[in-house]
Amino acid sequence: MNSFLGENKSKSFFVLILFLLFIVVYGFIFNSKLDMNGDNFGYLSLSKNIYDGHGYTNLTIDGIYKAAGWFPPGYPYILAISRFFVGDSIVGLKVVNGIFFLFSVLLFFLIVQKLTKNLFFAFSVAVLMLMNRGLLWHSTTLMSEIPYLFFVVLSVYSLLKFDENYLEKKMKQKWLYFLIISSVLSFYIRSVGIVLILAIIFHWLVAKKWKLSFAYIFSITILYLPYFIRNKIFGIKGRYLKIILVDNPWRPESGVVGSFGEFCNKIITNLNDTVICGFPKVLFPAINVAESATFLKVVGIIVLVLLFLGIWSLKTHKYFFGSFFIFNIGVFLLWHTGNGVRYVWPLTGFIIFFVLYGIYFIILKIFELKNRSINLKCLGLLFLPLALTYIPEIKKLNQQAEQPMHPAYSNYLKLADYIKKQDRESIVSCRKSGIFSHYSQGLSVMYKFSRNDREIIKDFINKSVNYVVVEQLGYSSTYLYLLPAIQKNSELFEVVMYLKNPDTYLLKFDLEKAKQKFQ
Repeated sequence: MNSFLGENKSKSFFVLILFLLFIVVYGFIFNSKLDMNGDNFGYLSLSKNIYDGHGYTNLTIDGIYKAAGWFPPGYPYILAISRFFVGDSIVGLKVVNGIFFLFSVLLFFLIVQKLTKNLFFAFSVAVLMLMNRGLLWHSTTLMSEIPYLFFVVLSVYSLLKFDENYLEKKMKQKWLYFLIISSVLSFYIRSVGIVLILAIIFHWLVAKKWKLSFAYIFSITILYLPYFIRNKIFGIKGRYLKIILVDNPWRPESGVVGSFGEFCNKIITNLNDTVICGFPKVLFPAINVAESATFLKVVGIIVLVLLFLGIWSLKTHKYFFGSFFIFNIGVFLLWHTGNGVRYVWPLTGFIIFFVLYGIYFIILKIFELKNRSINLKCLGLLFLPLALTYIPEIKKLNQQAEQPMHPAYSNYLKLADYIKKQDRESIVSCRKSGIFSHYSQGLSVMYKFSRNDREIIKDFINKSVNYVVVEQLGYSSTYLYLLPAIQKNSELFEVVMYLKNPDTYLLKFDLEKAKQKFQ
């Protein structure tokens, strides 16, 4: 096809096919409903505050807008800017994520083609990336994974273009600026973006480009300094070091990692859950990662070997991609347990590329040893049928988009609607407070995770709580912490609203009686 159409026309043809495929697949799986996870409601709230002119803040129970610092600010600002074009439309904001996903795939296609010089292989990788269930799901939710992916991919593309045009002053400056801005934006969107920055620095240090390395470090520091100073002024401290030392943030009674042995156990658990089982999951989304079978672990090890073989087979930038994966794996291992593949999805395209390129390299070596010729270009299409295995997972996304809301969440939102209509000025304590706040248009707070009922009730008093929600959303904290505290202090609670199937309660909290009892 290259000789018939010419390379540039061939690229355009494949880009057109990818664009049309995206329209079909994205339209098929698009879910107009808000996903019921707390983070996207947190992003929505932050973006609204930014859009309304309050800056990067959270509204406190005192009615004060206080400087925020839990999430990195990048994605809330992307949503705030998007609001200028689509308003409060949830569908519009989701489409913005879809556009980020489309351009991530198209740029990744160009990256793979540039590294392998094989349009067919690049097309196969791009199709697999575009049809990947995890990436498709994130592209239709209001989460930061897809914008982060876009700026990581843009950074990699800019790095390749910069190194390619290193001796051409004008071109060099253009792509260096793109690289600096896109890589620092990836860091502003997700803090794990630091691994991209470190990999770029390592790449240039290996190439002995000392001045360039220090110039890049200086530029990144200058661009991050305003946010660093802002956090210092407002007394906002980083939470990541603390989380690294926590055994399970959702079970505070489990404490922190207290010994070298416990730390090693955590690393081994994360290695198995996130890397050994996680990498095959993003490559083959139908795999059940809950399985602990030896077979799955063997597959995971093979995937890792093929991945690093694929990286090492590159003619250029092997140290960049190698360090990029090693640094990412290092973060996965240090993080708290219980994440599964959650943080692996942004690496999906890179995992697909390098695992398949490792297989591609082995096939070429086998044919070389047998002194047989092979059409190297068409060999790239060998992996395209793998996309057929993705279709059942895409159908599941379509089913999720069309099915009604789970009854537990439906009841939960009915309580929020009651507060919205009857007592919007009240303060409600509940699990997933961001979701409740969004739908009640009031103020909701999380209850304290503690097995000590007195601590929970005192927390209600300190937060001036008026209502408490007992739900069945599936979170263990409700049964471990909240429900026992209510049962031990039942005289402080009155049932205001009760819904069946499943049992869901809105309880009025007697603040004055609680003060008399506990203060």
